[in-house]
Amino acid sequence: MTEATGFSETFARACKGDELALRELLEKYGDYLRRVIRHRLDERLRSRFDSLDFVQMVWASFFAEPNPLARFSSPEQMIRYLASMARNKLVDQQRRRLAGKRAACETPLDEQAPDAPRSNDTPSQVAIARERLQILQKVASERDREIMRLRLMGLSYREIADRCEMNERSVRKIIERLTKR
Repeated sequence: MTEATGFSETFARACKGDELALRELLEKYGDYLRRVIRHRLDERLRSRFDSLDFVQMVWASFFAEPNPLARFSSPEQMIRYLASMARNKLVDQQRRRLAGKRAACETPLDEQAPDAPRSNDTPSQVAIARERLQILQKVASERDREIMRLRLMGLSYREIADRCEMNERSVRKIIERLTKR
């Protein structure tokens, strides 16, 4: 029996829903899939995925279609189709991974411009706050000005205390005193 004849018989049985024939197809053509995936799997993804993960993804997509075997007349057609599905799955996963890296590398606007307000204050509220800050800067000490600047950048009391090597309660008192002025 030639491979094409064997394929046709196994294929016909699988199309009718014969589980043994389906298992035979999975075992036989799963090796082709694994080779394609191992050949194309990016090294950065190898630590996160096993090639069998992608084999399972391909088979799941393949059998999600209604009567997926009906479109093939030879083993070569099926192998080419499965190989292209595997390549697409790999490309999708690489894109997802790279998209995550790009997002992690981007710098939020408020980190690029530390003077930009972080709250939802209106422009007039921001202008009033800046005027008050200018007045306070004339009468406040260097340490007080630094604490107020950090607070205006949106840092928490704890973060300011850590940066200025002070107690958090002291930072709160200084800011309360400055805002009362």
